[in-house]
Amino acid sequence: MSFEKFDSIHYEPDYNLTEAQIALLEADLGTRLSQEMGLKEDLYSLWVNPNSIYANIARTNERKYWKYMPEIMSEHEDQSLFLMIYDTRAGRNEVVHGTRISGFTPDGLKEENEQTGLIIIDDIINSDQGLTAKNFRDYYTSRGIDLMKCITVESNVSIAKTKKYNGLHTPDLAYLSIFKNLVGRGGNPGDSYVFAVINMPTVLSFGRIGLDYESLAGMKNLRTPSTPGHFDDDFIPVAMPHTDESHKIFQDIEEFALKEVYFA
Repeated sequence: MSFEKFDSIHYEPDYNLTEAQIALLEADLGTRLSQEMGLKEDLYSLWVNPNSIYANIARTNERKYWKYMPEIMSEHEDQSLFLMIYDTRAGRNEVVHGTRISGFTPDGLKEENEQTGLIIIDDIINSDQGLTAKNFRDYYTSRGIDLMKCITVESNVSIAKTKKYNGLHTPDLAYLSIFKNLVGRGGNPGDSYVFAVINMPTVLSFGRIGLDYESLAGMKNLRTPSTPGHFDDDFIPVAMPHTDESHKIFQDIEEFALKEVYFA
């Protein structure tokens, strides 16, 4: 019986799954895709809500890279949505890439609110670097950006090596799915952004597909917070505008996008 036979069950966040537990969950995903959904062996984009037991695969791999993730995400789990790239080719049945995103909430748009609802943006605001929620909202809304259409990439982790898919690496495929999510929220060129903290591999990934990025809110010296009072300078906060150019980039490679599967 599937671990999620009853979809109404709420699973608590767990960043400490064992390899054996992850293997069981990955095998269960394979069963659901092949037997319950009738999908052939391939590479898939799985969108998973934060209450799903499968989300703990992504959380555990986040913690392998950033020990502080359980601490900084503890108050934000319900705001998260997880994207996992899952490889079933040659009977592999393995999650090979994990991404966490969040989006604006109506409360985050309120003028008096000192938070935005975007997790990493609020962490930067709370780290006393000079950015405030009002500054952030004003900077983008004055440029015609609809913040309710924007998303933030909170983590983006390569978990296991896998061969390229139609010439694209898994980080490229992840961002293709992310931009499809942005468009699904109603985002159009000129009215939306993807916010993220990126490292050098991601910079190289963007370079491969020609994706441009800017300093967050026009502030070039912002740093990425880790634990309170500390920063992770391997990552820089950036903003990726949804422009005509970026829209065309993703349109050109959309035929190579992975089939998306949603777990409620």
